[in-house]
Amino acid sequence: MRKMHRNGERGISLVVALLALVMLSAVAIGMMFMSSTEAAVSANFKAQETAYFAARAGVEEVRDRMLPSPARFADERVHGTRRELQRAHQLAHQCE
Repeated sequence: MRKMHRNGERGISLVVALLALVMLSAVAIGMMFMSSTEAAVSANFKAQETAYFAARAGVEEVRDRMLPSPARFADERVHGTRRELQRAHQLAHQCE
């Protein structure tokens, strides 16, 4: 068998392998950056939703207290809404 030496192609496989490695590393770094960004967006969304529903519970509490209600149901209504407000308050402090 004859060995053919191609002087113009010496070492090209090393260059191609290094180029492929650099490209794969760039893709991996980009995916890591996107993953951390998604985690931050998700945490912000959770905090926003918690704050929104806590505020909404407060508005509902005020609205319920402003509406006239029969005396026999007044105590039951206040205790029910207090529990809801306490839960909303707890959720609001968890996201801080």
